Amino acid sequence: IYLPTAATLMIVVGAAVGWFYDKQADRTARPEAAKQFGVLLASGLIVGEGIIQVVISVIKSLSVSPAPLALVGSGFQTAGIILGGVTFVALTFLLYRWVLRMSPARAA
Repeated sequence: IYLPTAATLMIVVGAAVGWFYDKQADRTARPEAAKQFGVLLASGLIVGEGIIQVVISVIKSLSVSPAPLALVGSGFQTAGIILGGVTFVALTFLLYRWVLRMSPARAA
């Protein structure tokens, strides 16, 4: 059984971000304490994504529309993919920087 591409991609992205974060955390005074902040962030993202998927599944199962969450027409598909990708990268970077800034202050 294979996982969908969306799930597999997030595993790869998470592994890459985790590897970069661990390299940065190794440079702090207390690397293990700093790494715990990264684990907490990753756990929160996994749980949040799971909750959102359950909510989306409930909405889809209760709707008669084939696309109950569609806000715009199919002509916006390419722009939506680009905007979604840029937003994802920006949020990942901002969360990474936020946890990296917090970890030395909390670990010290």
